[in-house]
Amino acid sequence: MLYLLSLYENYLLGPIPTSLGNLKSLVDPELSENQLNGSLPTSLGNLTNLEILFLRDNKLSGYIPREIGKLHKLVVLEINTNQLSGSFPEGICQCGSLVRFTMAGNNITGSIPEDFGISTDLTFLDLSSKHLVGQFLKKKKGSLTSLLDHLDLSANRLNGSIPANLGDCSNLYYLNLSNNRLSHRIPAQMGKLRLQPCKKGSGVGQPPRENSRNRRR
Repeated sequence: MLYLLSLYENYLLGPIPTSLGNLKSLVDPELSENQLNGSLPTSLGNLTNLEILFLRDNKLSGYIPREIGKLHKLVVLEINTNQLSGSFPEGICQCGSLVRFTMAGNNITGSIPEDFGISTDLTFLDLSSKHLVGQFLKKKKGSLTSLLDHLDLSANRLNGSIPANLGDCSNLYYLNLSNNRLSHRIPAQMGKLRLQPCKKGSGVGQPPRENSRNRRR
């Protein structure tokens, strides 16, 4: 049975085959940094053992299928730097095991669902995209912000105020909210954050350098 499919950093063309959904034992398909195009096949929802899905840095387009929500074991999802469009994928809200989610550099529109992340263990979230709208993420009991160490919502059209309880995110070392439409005062509770020293133009806090290959593991 196939558990790992590693094809990253090649020159692969064309769409992701629908038949990939037949590999029911697959845990870790690594397809990043190719030239794959077309839409994400709905058959990905059949891969219920999937824990890691790397699709970043391709030319994938179209909507993110709601079948993604069937991947309850999914821990890492990287779909950034593609040409994906449509509204924020509500199916992601069903992926209760997500730890790392990156969707930056796409054409995803609309608002972030209120229940996004409530049941997850998210620590790394990057939704910078230029197209998301609505109010800043609202913290609820058990919400995504409680465990976050990296939050990037830059280059969107988010409005409203920065929630005061963002200051309760004791693990947060990187925060980038630049280039939005946020208003009102900066909450005093932000002074409780223990962010790392920042390089000019990099947002608030500078994440530790991370080897791109190590990040796949």
